[in-house]
Amino acid sequence: MTMGSQGGWSFILSSSLLLACEAPAGACDADYLGCDDGIGSFRIDPDCTLTGSLAVQLGQGEAAYSPLPEGVFPTFHQGPQGGAHAFLGVRVEPPGADGVTSMEAHFELRSLDLQGACSPPTAYRSPVDVPGRGPVCSSVQRARTVVLGVRSPLRKDGTAIEQYGLVFRGYPVEAWWLGVTVRDQCGRVGTHAVWSTP
Repeated sequence: MTMGSQGGWSFILSSSLLLACEAPAGACDADYLGCDDGIGSFRIDPDCTLTGSLAVQLGQGEAAYSPLPEGVFPTFHQGPQGGAHAFLGVRVEPPGADGVTSMEAHFELRSLDLQGACSPPTAYRSPVDVPGRGPVCSSVQRARTVVLGVRSPLRKDGTAIEQYGLVFRGYPVEAWWLGVTVRDQCGRVGTHAVWSTP
């Protein structure tokens, strides 16, 4: 379930959509990065010689990575002040995993408008590819971009890198799309999305 061009960097939003002060009380204490996204610390290494594409799997989990199958919405926890958050994660299988030292991951939650048309498309409202339905109009609910491997080493499991425990604010909706785009320090990109429609 890899995404096409819709999963590119064209609609990366500001990381300010999720700041520590906006997260539910106590959520950032459990966040792998403490809700510190590390924006600005990610750099492409011009001397990197690693090639090949990144195989990416979207997931969830606070203490361990668990994949998210199509049609399964992340588990959201209700905060004491009325907010809701999930712990998202990602599994990346890059060629030459030992040489990967940092990654940038952009998570995006969109609500799907199965009857609407996006004309013209904008950064906040644009179509996404939903197999079996074609391009479906969607609008951004939440987004978060995080830098992994800068504050602490990447969590590696053999040939895979598994990150988890990343707080993501949002609310379940009837028809939704959740995607992630990952870029490593060599500039290699991989994407994955899951969705559910009634």
